Amino acid sequence: MFALGVPFCGSTALGNMLNAMRPGMYPGELERTPQNLAFYDGPARLVRCHLCHDAPTPCPVWPEDRVSQLGQLSLPELYNSLLDSAKSDVLVDGSKSPGYLQRVASELSPHAELRALILVRDPVHSMSTYIASRLRRGHETPGWQAANFWRDTYAHTLTLVAALGIPSLIFRTELLRDTRPAALDANTLPLRRFLGIDDLPLPTAPEAIDALFAPSHQLGGNPNVQRPGAGERRVASSADVLNERFNELADAFLQAPSAAELAKILGLSVRQIVSAGPA
Repeated sequence: MFALGVPFCGSTALGNMLNAMRPGMYPGELERTPQNLAFYDGPARLVRCHLCHDAPTPCPVWPEDRVSQLGQLSLPELYNSLLDSAKSDVLVDGSKSPGYLQRVASELSPHAELRALILVRDPVHSMSTYIASRLRRGHETPGWQAANFWRDTYAHTLTLVAALGIPSLIFRTELLRDTRPAALDANTLPLRRFLGIDDLPLPTAPEAIDALFAPSHQLGGNPNVQRPGAGERRVASSADVLNERFNELADAFLQAPSAAELAKILGLSVRQIVSAGPA
């Protein structure tokens, strides 16, 4: 299974839920393993588990020696090794890169059944997080650029998935926010059926639901989900960007050619997007 979407689309939180249901089902972003870094456009230093970053002891799941050993494997060997470790028939790779999916499809097919899980988050909130992440690296980003990035990423994703002819499911990660047991069960049932894990029951007690989203060991991901506040460095957070620039970002999204039409295809209500305001 391959998760696709823009950065900060909710894949880390989803990965924590999947790992709580079956440890190792979500290893994180496998394009960050050593043999794949040529296809990864982020900083190579992120080949690590954010949960264990700066911890006095090595990560129990992703120590450097294991990452190094896995980095010597071919892609089929890498995925098979992780499936064996997880004792699972399902592995969800959170890499999100369409280019990397194309490489995986060419090297794994016909030896594995590939499916695409397209993760979608409200565009304006996604844009604010994208801008904040670039600010942390010293890059000022206008709203139109963030809107175009959101549109182009999903347009490329949908085009590639259709060209590959693999089954896909669009899942809005905002649905994970309603943690009332009955709502979470109903909202995630199509997702769990698509992953083939609908036989794994969700907890019903509120405290167990909280544990369902507890940080888990995974490569890469959103450091603020794993260690709240880890990514903020005396610059605007995504909440700051959203509060200060919501109208600009909403206008930029509506003015980006084809962005609103694409949002509808992804099951998003444009009226809700532009009227919700900062959360």
